[in-house]
Amino acid sequence: MIGIALAQLGMAGQVFVGLVFLVASWSKLRDMAGFEGNVSAYGLLPARLVPMAARMLAFVELLIGLLLLSGMEAAWHQAAAMALLLAFAMAMAINIGRGRRMIGCGCQLSTASVPLGWHLVARNVALSLLLACSFAGPAPNHWLIVSNAIMAGILLFLLYVLHEVMLGWRRSRLYAQPSGSGDD
Repeated sequence: MIGIALAQLGMAGQVFVGLVFLVASWSKLRDMAGFEGNVSAYGLLPARLVPMAARMLAFVELLIGLLLLSGMEAAWHQAAAMALLLAFAMAMAINIGRGRRMIGCGCQLSTASVPLGWHLVARNVALSLLLACSFAGPAPNHWLIVSNAIMAGILLFLLYVLHEVMLGWRRSRLYAQPSGSGDD
């Protein structure tokens, strides 16, 4: 029973992460020069590899997002999504450890720059754990369970987008205020 519930949670996570990957890759593909700047700012790749790596990351993210939403019961695309999320978390953690927080994460759903923080590392680890639930048991096959999981994934995504919009609004207000105004 717990295995079925975890598998349903994993399916909801698959829909949620698939939507996040699709929208994030679309944002990167729309502003490839900006994303190349983000990849370069991480300082983990030689400058000559940055353009190719940025393009490859955006297309891999798009492909994994499509595969997660396809409904195929292949574990490799869930594992690939988990690996990509954990690689992004590691890249962020390395830069936070270096004291380089004021670079854009390159992971947002908008074009606004989001500085690095441990909350982003934790978010990626949590998304990986959510996908790991898919491996807890057999994939749900009853239409009601599957439709509930799909709707839960869509709802999670909409709540996540709302959260990002609210944080972006808050960030823009904080950065727009003159320093020392105390209006916070």
